[in-house]
Amino acid sequence: MIDIHNHIIWDVDDGAKTIEDSIDMAKIALEDGIKRIVATPHFMEDSYHADKDKIIEKIKILNNTLKEQNIDVEVLKGNEAFITVDIVEKIENKDILTINDSKYILVEFPLMNIPQNSERIINNIMKRGYRPIIAHPERINSVVNNPSILIPFIEMGCITQITSGSLLGLFGEKIKKTSEEMVRRNMVYVISSDAHNTRSRKPKISRAYRKISELTDEKNVKEMKRRAVQIIYDKDLEYIEPEVKMKKKSFFSRFFK
Repeated sequence: MIDIHNHIIWDVDDGAKTIEDSIDMAKIALEDGIKRIVATPHFMEDSYHADKDKIIEKIKILNNTLKEQNIDVEVLKGNEAFITVDIVEKIENKDILTINDSKYILVEFPLMNIPQNSERIINNIMKRGYRPIIAHPERINSVVNNPSILIPFIEMGCITQITSGSLLGLFGEKIKKTSEEMVRRNMVYVISSDAHNTRSRKPKISRAYRKISELTDEKNVKEMKRRAVQIIYDKDLEYIEPEVKMKKKSFFSRFFK
């Protein structure tokens, strides 16, 4: 399995604090079946702004250490970029790292609401040949209230990534229900751990995949895993058609369930 959103690099944001934490996170990921992790430190001007060269150097050190300790996990480079009006310029200048040097860029919206100018910014990103992956949209308040507001972004060509913990209730019942609805409505391209540590935000995704299989089917799980591979290898993803409205279950289907 591949985890495309993970804060495994130490001392660059609110993720791992030490290289020992990073190593322990890699061990947990491997036990869960994850073999490749995209390190996605926050890129936020007012708080986290680790220099890309520092991130790349730490990824190199971590990979060498994991190899020395026979931990069969490879860490790839990336960022989780907070959306701003000048994000395109920062991507073009290579200040922000795309996922494994691909066209895919992990972008983060404010957790309160999707800003009004977001569609224009996303469109500008895509005009430059990049494809945004929206990080954890199920945790945005306005999406919790109305998941359908994501549909215009999906129709534009954005990839949606939900957090494994959201499906398992880590962030509360409302976010759990939003995640489940998004899965059922075909509004999710990939899942990731968004891991930050070895305690409350662990790098695990296997249980979430099992949950998705229960909500839909095993074929959907296989497609999500395949898309993660396509992303790190810079392959084009096929568009998935989201359901505009949640299908209501009949009285009899609810009764017999």
